[in-house]
Amino acid sequence: MTAATHPAARSATEGLTRLVTYLAGNASVAIDPYEEELTTQEAADLLGVSRTYFVRLIEDKRMVPYETVGLHGKHRRVRLRDVLASGTAAAWKRSKADGKSSSSLGRDRSTEYSRAIGSRDHLI
Repeated sequence: MTAATHPAARSATEGLTRLVTYLAGNASVAIDPYEEELTTQEAADLLGVSRTYFVRLIEDKRMVPYETVGLHGKHRRVRLRDVLASGTAAAWKRSKADGKSSSSLGRDRSTEYSRAIGSRDHLI
């Protein structure tokens, strides 16, 4: 297997191609580790919902696993991968409107993330 046919090489090439395309279009780009921990505010902003609504969903419906941190364990942290796996911002808004879980909806993390944060910003 050559470097050109190795899955990791193809993935890196695709990612770098997208990065160059976004930068050439003068777009903002964010590169975040898949295991990045987010505050509930950051996750809510990513999904386009209020922090209060996001917290209620993760506590009541267990849509995204979370950990408590801090001196009194009152602060919640969620992993970027779990937030992205839970669905797109549109899915969260639909779940707000109709009470349905969005966990079964789209799973492509880069597409979900770039849609969630807007057309000018992208995750590579």
